[in-house]
Amino acid sequence: MTGLAAAAIAVDITPPAGHPLGGYIARRLPSTGVHDPLTASLVRLTDGVTDVVWVAIDALGIDAGDCARLRDRVGSAAGVPADSVLICASHTHSGPSGWLRPIYRGFPSVVSPQLLDTLLDTIGDAAGSLIPRPVEVRWAVRPGVGVGRNRNDPAGPHEDSVGVLALDGVAIVADYACHPTVLGTDNLLYSADFPGAARARVGTLAFLQGAAGDASTRFTRREQSFAEADRLGGLLGAAITATTGAAITGPLSVRRSIVTLPVRIAPVGDPVASVPALDVSAAGAARLAESRREGAQLLAALRAADLPDTLELPISVVTLGEVAWVHLPVEPFASYGAAIAAGSPYADTRVIGYADGYFGYLADAAAHATGSYEAQASMFDAAAGRLVVDAALALLDGR
Repeated sequence: MTGLAAAAIAVDITPPAGHPLGGYIARRLPSTGVHDPLTASLVRLTDGVTDVVWVAIDALGIDAGDCARLRDRVGSAAGVPADSVLICASHTHSGPSGWLRPIYRGFPSVVSPQLLDTLLDTIGDAAGSLIPRPVEVRWAVRPGVGVGRNRNDPAGPHEDSVGVLALDGVAIVADYACHPTVLGTDNLLYSADFPGAARARVGTLAFLQGAAGDASTRFTRREQSFAEADRLGGLLGAAITATTGAAITGPLSVRRSIVTLPVRIAPVGDPVASVPALDVSAAGAARLAESRREGAQLLAALRAADLPDTLELPISVVTLGEVAWVHLPVEPFASYGAAIAAGSPYADTRVIGYADGYFGYLADAAAHATGSYEAQASMFDAAAGRLVVDAALALLDGR
């Protein structure tokens, strides 16, 4: 085989109604039905020597151990090495809680082994259909999408571009950084949120969530409704389909590594009582204040969780020509994504979060200083973020 070849398949993974929904501490009621289907999009790309299979799932997140199980299943079915498979969650807050194991005792997620096994079976079975055919591949980065913004400070850092890898006639792999949280705690229907609305306009789309730890639609949405998810998804879909791109060829590579991070020592005292007061009259401030209280609750749970001193996180890099995708199993802040992109030897470097595992937030020093929700809920301090950046840059450099 010469040149690039690709294959893709999308499968419905929507579970039955009645299961708890994940993503919001304040939401206690189970799902009552389906608004739009949850999907797993599998895209295989090969240059005849190396394969990569992106498995993009409409899920809050999936545990690293379960991602390893799924990589084995997909790799075996597709006839590629398991290390060639990347499991990427969209982080929709309108999917089942049961696909994600709690990252520490007290974390608001309860896994359902039956739901999880069904998910892995469905995706693993689909991977056998990934038979590549020759394809022209184009790449482009389109700025100014406008779907999301920094959710703690609307003027704060946020990567507002979408990276578009078009496998002509087969699929599109696109990444964008924004929490899929248009739909709020009152929604009890399964939904992919705005990425699902974008996919409805694009066709076969593997959506990769970017460095979205501090990015959401908090300051861009007009309301929390399905109509608004459709509007914002339409903006993303239009940006993707309007991006022509330039032809790109190989070589293709996949590199993996492990970064060991120290687990933070949670401070003593009552985290909830120490949450600073905010002026809730400004737009989005009421939700910001509520989220800080929720972060303090998670910090209290973290202190009682009896975690190990360190955790090992899998990281990976996919490269195609002068484009690189860094995959991290955390919710990375925009500042870390920018630092990785700035230090990368590749012309375009895209940072993907929620990949091959889920270890929660990776908040930066400014967030820890101000006591943001993400910083309080994180198992790591700001120094750990620098370790992740350094490990990603070493992998990009081939070290």
